[in-house]
Amino acid sequence: MKRNKNELTLKDYKALYESLYPQLCVYAYQYLNDLEISKDIVQDQFIKAWEDNITFLNKNHTTRYFYKAIKDTCLNYLKSKAYKGTEPYVLANLEAYKTEAFFMPETIVIENALNTLPDKTAKVIRLSIEDYTNN
Repeated sequence: MKRNKNELTLKDYKALYESLYPQLCVYAYQYLNDLEISKDIVQDQFIKAWEDNITFLNKNHTTRYFYKAIKDTCLNYLKSKAYKGTEPYVLANLEAYKTEAFFMPETIVIENALNTLPDKTAKVIRLSIEDYTNN
């Protein structure tokens, strides 16, 4: 079978996993306050992406994909009946997790990184963050 040029090899995927896994675990932990569940969720997302044969356009697309997948999975976990039965007090903070203030440290890091790029490049990235497409 011929591989797509954007398709990751197992070696590429392993390197991606090793580079993103720690930071994604910390990110999931911010939602769940449980390191073991955070690790499981991150690992599950990598397995799902591999099984679904997700094609990534570039490193930024890859990182953004995993952060969004982890966020969605964590929020779904917090909403699940199993979690509600064991940790109902955390659900009171669920709306706070969706606010900009919760993500302010990440926003500052991203903004600082964007400020180091050429103006047009930074504008394209900002538009892609706002879900604009090439069209």
